[in-house]
This record gives sequence, structure tokens and C-alpha cells, in this order.
Amino acid sequence: LSLKGVDGLAYYWLCCKDIKQQKTDSAMLYLESCLAKLSSLTKPDDDFNLDMIATGPGIDPLRELPAFKTLFEKYFKKEELDKYPDMYKIKTGNH
Repeated sequence: LSLKGVDGLAYYWLCCKDIKQQKTDSAMLYLESCLAKLSSLTKPDDDFNLDMIATGPGIDPLRELPAFKTLFEKYFKKEELDKYPDMYKIKTGNH
């Protein structure tokens, strides 16, 4: 895992922590920092990549927010996001 990957993964876990505490605004800020780090990687890490974020249930409560989609579109090309057609739908019943 690269240093940027470690930083990005830390932001992801902080995002998940704030989601559990129902702190949506700060969770979205951590998610943005996470995506910024992820998009700056020259090659994805096995432990930190777009697939993990796009398909993982940890950020489900944010998926249907308009700002969620906006953040992903800000940092990733449409072709990358098209690989995850269900990314903006909640994956689990656990909120």
C-alpha cells in the first residue's frame, strides 16, 4: 500500500466512522479527501481502489445523496464510473 493509499484508506475509515455516528456532512468531507487521494494514485493498490469504494457497504447511507454522485464525477472519468452501474444504490439493509 502506497503512502497516498494509506492516507486515502484512513479517510475512508473516518468517513465510515462518521456515517455510524450520523455525521453526514463530515462523512462527505472525508469521502472527498478519500476520493482525491484515490484519483491521484498512478496505479491502484490492492487494498485501496475504486472497486472497494464503489461496491463496499460501508458508505451505503451516502449513496443516494446527490452530492455522492457529484464527488465521484469530480474525481473520476465517466468510463471508470460506468463499470459500477449500481454504485449509487444502497447495497444492504443496514443503516
